[in-house]
Amino acid sequence: MVFFFHNYFNMVYFIKRIIFFLPCFIILSCTEQNDKPSSTTSNDHSTSIIKVDIQNDIIEQIDILSLVDTVITLETTGSNLIGKIGKIRQYHNDYYVFDVQRRVINVFDSTGRYKYVLGQTGKGPGELVFPGDFFMDWSTNAIAVSDIRTGKVSFFNEKGEVVKEISMDQKGVNYINGISNYKGIVWVINHEWQNNEYGLIVILAPKSNSVVNSFLSPTIDFYSATTNPMVLTYNGSEAYLSLAYDNEIYQLQQDGVQKKYQIDFGTYNITEEEKRQNKYKFLETLHRPDRAYGIINFNKFRDGKIYFAFDVGMEKYHFFYDQEKQQGIGTKELVLAGIPVKIWGYDQEFNLIANISAIPHLIQDSAREPESQKEANILNTIQGIDFARSNPVIVKLNSIEPIFYNK
Repeated sequence: MVFFFHNYFNMVYFIKRIIFFLPCFIILSCTEQNDKPSSTTSNDHSTSIIKVDIQNDIIEQIDILSLVDTVITLETTGSNLIGKIGKIRQYHNDYYVFDVQRRVINVFDSTGRYKYVLGQTGKGPGELVFPGDFFMDWSTNAIAVSDIRTGKVSFFNEKGEVVKEISMDQKGVNYINGISNYKGIVWVINHEWQNNEYGLIVILAPKSNSVVNSFLSPTIDFYSATTNPMVLTYNGSEAYLSLAYDNEIYQLQQDGVQKKYQIDFGTYNITEEEKRQNKYKFLETLHRPDRAYGIINFNKFRDGKIYFAFDVGMEKYHFFYDQEKQQGIGTKELVLAGIPVKIWGYDQEFNLIANISAIPHLIQDSAREPESQKEANILNTIQGIDFARSNPVIVKLNSIEPIFYNK
């Protein structure tokens, strides 16, 4: 009995001591954790929250006729039929159109005349097996193309001739998919899921093209369907990386990344009818049935305006955001003369380039009556195209300013 009470009082004393020192231990632990050096991912107060209410703020369509500068019809031949556009860029008055279905980059001049396919098929110098992405390297005056299968980056001049190549496989970097540049620095997204390096960011030096740094993109330790580095863009002064499914935008720096934008889509309530039609089954496979699926296009313009496109289920939306006004406007479809328009690129001034790939069954004669001869000419050009037999049409836009002023 004495032994029992002795141990009992010792136990009570021990518990009291734990309760007394527990708050101190928690405070010290938090202090120690805060003193630890930060990782390459910065989550400072500069992060902007962009709120998008999918149900209320997204309108049915935006009239973009007033934004159009030029409509360019792409020449159609038997060897350059485009299956599906993945990217468009303008470089020295030529347009580079990436066909992600056929895995070729077709080059057209400023009038839309077909010039050549960038790179021949093969594994030799200047040859490509499976192009993954491309960008304009303004520092070396070349077009850089990544090859997913061979793990190399090939640089071509304006004539389509290879001027240099970088082999990445010696550094353990294969399956290069997304690339961009910043003041001559090459940023590469490595999609090597076999080695659990899906989303590895690799930085190449401007002249030697040696690997100067590499790190995993934010919040990614291994391949995950919920944190996918989707878009790597460059706007003439800054490079950005987006995590498609996390809806986060990061600014790339030489020693890491800094979170700049968090896209808050709120909730998307799937109706009973949509559930019955199994319309958003794809969302359920991502375990995000009440959230937007992900960002598929992004760019920040020099005037502070932001454009990004995103998916809800399998439906695409466009959103424009004015940072100064802290307001945005979105649309399920950009419509020009009754035709859905997709935005897939930028010109050499980093203005938007869109494309029209098909005419809907019930096309209108025009989105509205033209207000100028220029608008009338644009509508006449579009109405005269046989989309069933032609390549997609490039549409150059002036500015996104009227979107906010008109609304």
